[in-house]
Amino acid sequence: MERKVERAVWAAVPPEVTDYGDVGGDHQQGPAFGRRWLRARSDGLFDVADRVFYVMLAAPPGAEGKSVVEQQDMFTVCRDPANPGDTEVEADYRYFNLGSALGTSDDDVRRFAANAQPPTDQEWSDLMGDR
Repeated sequence: MERKVERAVWAAVPPEVTDYGDVGGDHQQGPAFGRRWLRARSDGLFDVADRVFYVMLAAPPGAEGKSVVEQQDMFTVCRDPANPGDTEVEADYRYFNLGSALGTSDDDVRRFAANAQPPTDQEWSDLMGDR
């Protein structure tokens, strides 16, 4: 019988808000800001959660489209939380179109990131399963 992995509480990784650069690809307009959290696991691995926000075109470049804020959640299981990308065991992503009603300026995007919360256990499980 496989043993259940126990997980610690999420801890925010400073700084509170980080510039994530160009994570939104060709549709991204302006900077992307986000936050990172991590938690240790009983199997010696780490869970890392990034929530990133940026303004994007709702339609492909060259088409008529409006700007909206997109949220990108990146969940990673890794060996070294200081370098999750290079020590990744598994990862997955999900995206949410947050619309434009709450603003689409750089300051609005930074505010979304500053107010972001770590994922709930249910959010983690919905995307990552038991990983």
